[in-house]
Amino acid sequence: MGGDDPSLAPLKALYSTHGGDLTAIFAELGDDPGKAIKYPPKDADEFATKVCDVVLAFGGWAGGFDDA
Repeated sequence: MGGDDPSLAPLKALYSTHGGDLTAIFAELGDDPGKAIKYPPKDADEFATKVCDVVLAFGGWAGGFDDA
C-alpha cells in the first residue's frame, strides 16, 4: 500500500483536518495515541500508511504504531 493509494485518502484527510495533532486524531478514532506520539509520523502519508499497515498486520487496530 503506497502513499498514492486512494484507500488512504480518508486517513490522510483525518490527519490534515486535525493539523497532525495525534491526540485529537486518536480521540476521534476512540483510541489511545500513546505509540503514535512516541513514534510520530512525519506527514499525512506516513500516518495513513502506518495505520493501514497495523490494521492489515493485526487484523484490526491494536494501537501498535511502532510495529508497522
